[in-house]
Amino acid sequence: EVDLGAVVTVEMADGSSASYEIVGRETVAKDDLPTAEIFDRIGPERLTMITCGGPWRSEASSYRDNVVVVATPLD
Repeated sequence: EVDLGAVVTVEMADGSSASYEIVGRETVAKDDLPTAEIFDRIGPERLTMITCGGPWRSEASSYRDNVVVVATPLD
């Protein structure tokens, strides 16, 4: 439940950090998750975070959807 415009700070292994602004959030059915598009290396830098969402499906022991959040670097 992150809002568009929120800032995410990522701590790097070397101790430095990078800040990103949330610019998109979408709920996608797990079976329809466009992994090739999400993990491509074409275009401007972005941070993509994926978590679970939607209703819990006890028969699958899993949530139905994925929530995809996209953030772009702040200068």
